[in-house]
Parts: sequence; structure tokens; C-alpha cells
Amino acid sequence: MATVWFSIGSNINKDTNVPFAISQLNKQFGNLILSPVYQTKAVGFIGNDFYNMVGGFDTDLQIIQLRRLFDQLEQQTGRIKTGRHFESRTLDIDILLYDRIEFADERISIPHPDILDYDFILLPLSELIPDYIHPQTGQSLAQIGLQKFKDIKLKTVEL
Repeated sequence: MATVWFSIGSNINKDTNVPFAISQLNKQFGNLILSPVYQTKAVGFIGNDFYNMVGGFDTDLQIIQLRRLFDQLEQQTGRIKTGRHFESRTLDIDILLYDRIEFADERISIPHPDILDYDFILLPLSELIPDYIHPQTGQSLAQIGLQKFKDIKLKTVEL
């Protein structure tokens, strides 16, 4: 059994798509650990604000199986992957951490690089698992969050 930490983001029909993703993941895995939902500005392009959150669950699925499941959920909301990194999305679900495994292929890097780059991922993740040691920095998520984003306050929203 592996513990998986994931992120959810949406800026198209976000009031529907984020709860849909949570519901589907809860049906599949149960006992989700969830951060609050945060409203953030689009990064890298001009677009609607995003709803972002992180969460965790335990699973027997392997990384590739989990990625396929996340792809299916994204497709169910109408997402079409264009290959562009910065664009509006109906739903984006990423594997952030999978136990303490480091993994990379043409589609996935674990730990996900966005953990170190974006406040809306690092800060909620560091609240859920503050003592997790990031294998590439050797620091806890709480330490990294304090160093990178100590003055940032995220805006929470209710779904």
C-alpha cells in the first residue's frame, strides 16, 4: 500500500469540476485527506482564476495506473491535453508524491517539480505533511515553504 499526495486544479467550470474530482477520488480510495481549496491567479497566461488544492490517500495502484485514472477523470470533464504547460483547464490532477519513491518517465516526475515552484501546491502540502523530507532538497516541506513563501497568504474558498 502506497501513500499518494496529489493536486487538483481547475479554472473552467471549477465550481463543478473540483467537487467532481473529490467525489470520484473519494469513491475510488475513500478516507481522503484534503487541504482547503484556494483561489489563485492564472500563472503564465491570462485567464480565469484557478481553484487549487492538494490531498492524499492510500492505494494499491501503481504510478502508471494512477496516472491513467487521473487522465480518465480529466477527460470526463472535457479536458483535451494540448501539450501547453500554461493554459486554462477543466481539471488537472497531478501525482505530487508517491510514498518516498523518486520516479521519472516522459510524462511523470515524482516528486512533482511544481512542489518547489508554486505556493498553491507547497503551502497546503506543507500543512498536511510538514515533516516530509523532500528528497532533492533534504529539507522538510515546512522548511521549504517558510523559506520560499513565508509572506504569502492564500485565499481560501468554499465549494
